Amino acid sequence: MKLLIGKEILESWRMALINAEQNEVGGILFGEHVDNEKFRLVEYTLQKKQGEKASFRRKAGEARKSLKRLSKAYGNEHAQFNYLGEWHSHPNSLAIPSEMDIETMQSILNDESSVANFLVLIILKVNHESFIEMSASTFLSSGHILECQIEITK
Repeated sequence: MKLLIGKEILESWRMALINAEQNEVGGILFGEHVDNEKFRLVEYTLQKKQGEKASFRRKAGEARKSLKRLSKAYGNEHAQFNYLGEWHSHPNSLAIPSEMDIETMQSILNDESSVANFLVLIILKVNHESFIEMSASTFLSSGHILECQIEITK
């Protein structure tokens, strides 16, 4: 799977991470289906309640409300625009999924109310030079985890 991310979204993330200082922050990913296994990130949310220095707790109710708002804004065209997954920061550790992150993504996929057959998880960090470090993983309903290719666009 390939995910296209615009430079303006990266800069917006960078500022959100800098503003959060040492606390983890995160939200949901909302994207457009561009081609067979190619998606474009069109928007992300920033959860109101920040995490702590070494954890981020997803607020499911807030995520659902955000997803409903974004779906409506994009004409409820679910075949083209839809929930892609989650993102959050790791300001005090590597920008890779933790065991808790993996369990959370698998539990979202396994939720009876979920109709998703895959989810993307992006982990971000601002390094000492103020550049973004990022990893992206694709979680499949089969239980497999694959690397998600990221392409930065204008």
